[in-house]
Amino acid sequence: MKIEIELPDWATGTITIHNNKELVAYQVPGQKMKVKKVRCDQCGECCLSVPENYFSWGVDEEGRCSRVKKVGDKWVCTAGKEKPFSCCTVVTEEHCTVEWK
Repeated sequence: MKIEIELPDWATGTITIHNNKELVAYQVPGQKMKVKKVRCDQCGECCLSVPENYFSWGVDEEGRCSRVKKVGDKWVCTAGKEKPFSCCTVVTEEHCTVEWK
């Protein structure tokens, strides 16, 4: 799908494009647009060791983000639109499947 839009001059901050709640593309001021090439496989590794005060909702007793829940063999984030931008864009695990181009 190709999207072309002309933004007003006052739209100078980070621009994000979502498909429902999933971040699909973003552009930080001064950089090119990044588009998600490969989706998250919901392994949950990036959510399993979170600094205690990183989120306002905290972590559980095992150090996991308290918004990540095990569903079958996947870890599902329940933060929805409250999910921090860094959780959507920063690849923190060596085996992470998310790729941006």
